[in-house]
Amino acid sequence: MIVGDGGTILKSTNSGDSFLEVASGTTSNLQGLAFRGDNFIAVGESGTIVESRNNSLTNFTEVSTPTDSHLADAIMFRQTSPSNALTEIVVGASGTVLRRQDSGFLSISSNVTNDLNAVAHSGLGQIVAVGDRGSMSVSTDFGLTFQSVQTGLAIDLHDIVFEGNDYFIAGEDGMFLTAASSDLSTLSSQIVGSSDLLSISGELSASILFGDRSGSIFRSDDDSLNGLVETLSGSESVVSIDDGGGFGRQIALTQGIAAVPEPSTLASLLSLYIFAGLGRRRRLNVR
Repeated sequence: MIVGDGGTILKSTNSGDSFLEVASGTTSNLQGLAFRGDNFIAVGESGTIVESRNNSLTNFTEVSTPTDSHLADAIMFRQTSPSNALTEIVVGASGTVLRRQDSGFLSISSNVTNDLNAVAHSGLGQIVAVGDRGSMSVSTDFGLTFQSVQTGLAIDLHDIVFEGNDYFIAGEDGMFLTAASSDLSTLSSQIVGSSDLLSISGELSASILFGDRSGSIFRSDDDSLNGLVETLSGSESVVSIDDGGGFGRQIALTQGIAAVPEPSTLASLLSLYIFAGLGRRRRLNVR
């Protein structure tokens, strides 16, 4: 699935060879997607959240939210204790965090004031959101409360994924960061290219993909970035990239172009998901 400007939502049932438009229930620009099982949400400008339930994906409906802030990213997960309840976390401008479990969305203090651009979770109750000027906000109780973590960074952080025991973060000026879930205050960093990294995708123990503002895509065989190879060099920002969920197909979004594997012009698109296997998702996001 792909979301973008003007409430655009596209879905593919053939691994991205073609896409069909889905009624989104909004004309607001959409930026992020999340799913779990049969439940899907898309988030975007002015506090917009639309949802599709029961795996219909034929249309989305808008839901009420307590904010008009720009919303950038979302995650869904089943809370293992105590009730296996479906929990949804949304992050956005000025440190916005929204949480929903069973009923409506509630505002949660992130204890940061800068924009939050991306969010990921470990599956064990830990949730990490990253954003502008090195902002990081962390929850260890499934999103009930968040605390600010001082990263010591002044750069904007654009994307985050969790693989294995580590969080991988894409940032400004080609900065790639790694943080162990057990010690988020200690970040290791490397430089990937010379342009802002806008998106990151990881396949556990296999590879990491990066897309940057200059139109380049980089691939590494492991998280140490040994053997880093530039697999595409273009002119449009790579706003989202995916490794195909381990099925051997790479899909990249530039500004309005989806290369899958042949380019086809779409709307102005901002976020891409590939669903593979038993609910696996590949989250892609850009401001």
